[in-house]
Amino acid sequence: MQPKSVGQPDWNNIKVSVLSNTKLVDELKTYDVEKTKSGDAANAKKKMQKVQKDNKDIPLDEMAQFITAKKSVAVGALYAWCDATLKCYDINKTVEPKKIKARQMKAAKEKGEKELAATEALVAELTATLAEANAAKKEKEDELNELQRKSAEMTRKLNAASQLITGLGGEQKRWGEDMKTIKEDKIKLIGDCLTGSAFLSYCGPFNNVLRQKMIYGTWKGDLTEK
Repeated sequence: MQPKSVGQPDWNNIKVSVLSNTKLVDELKTYDVEKTKSGDAANAKKKMQKVQKDNKDIPLDEMAQFITAKKSVAVGALYAWCDATLKCYDINKTVEPKKIKARQMKAAKEKGEKELAATEALVAELTATLAEANAAKKEKEDELNELQRKSAEMTRKLNAASQLITGLGGEQKRWGEDMKTIKEDKIKLIGDCLTGSAFLSYCGPFNNVLRQKMIYGTWKGDLTEK
């Protein structure tokens, strides 16, 4: 804000150190307000206020034209540049914290987006793993259902076989008793055949009383003895 000069910053020194700078216009055009030091700004404000106090009858918006007419075009232009630069400095002091906050928010946003992307990738991976697990679970459930169906079928067949075996056990007892009866009937078969043949041959003409007497009174005793 203040020219780097040797000695007091009066007009003569300024003319030597500032106006003799051939790159002054370019430096003024490209001056970065954000790099202005607070001490330089305070010092410049004091000098600007002194100029305004010395010319307090001149409205502030007409001060640049007044200095141009009183001093020179160059001095008036420098005053206008200093006035505009100080206003920009004051605005930047208000805006800069917001810019810092904006940068912080942008960084936080980018960090959040990265974390969100990582979370979404993790969720996608977990979803794929869950899908595979569900598919494997369904396959195992199908196998279990098939095994349960086969187990139920085998249990039904086993119960039927047990019932059959139990039933055949009762039949075996009856068959044993029938075998005894058959063996006894086998012994009596010849006598029964002879009795039946004799009945057909000889008992036809007789009544029931005589038939009973012939079969059980005579023939049965002879067949038993023989």
